[in-house]
Amino acid sequence: MIKMYPESRYQLTDPSVIRQYLYAGKGIVTLESPSGKSHTYLFQKPRDESTFPEDVRFVYAVHDNEKLFYIGMIEDGDFRLTRHSRFLPDNEIVKGARYIWDMAHHRKDGRMKLYHEGVCGRCGRQLTQHKVLETGIGRRCQGIINDNKFSYMG
Repeated sequence: MIKMYPESRYQLTDPSVIRQYLYAGKGIVTLESPSGKSHTYLFQKPRDESTFPEDVRFVYAVHDNEKLFYIGMIEDGDFRLTRHSRFLPDNEIVKGARYIWDMAHHRKDGRMKLYHEGVCGRCGRQLTQHKVLETGIGRRCQGIINDNKFSYMG
């Protein structure tokens, strides 16, 4: 089961905050259309980080808060499908993942809304302090991220 905390949900609008949250390692976000339709995604570091470059993140669709379906990966600053992707490029879930990635890089119109689901983007724990809800990263984890700032997050 994927733990999400709707009471700590917060809208992300700043591209640099979105980018940091997505790269943190365990970020769960929901993209919501103006019609109210939404899809939830997990942006996750590889389990065996030594096998992949440090900027790789796997992207999954979250279904019924229980199942993860692999969509694709982020590598070298780009989102792409891989041979293990479960979706075709024209699928709305894939389009949503691309839209989120574009939101993190100033390339979207703002009609869609992006929310983190109340979990720290780095460690996955519930966020409870109002101040950290704005970034989606807990205080301790923010300190770790700042100490290990990656060039691709800037």
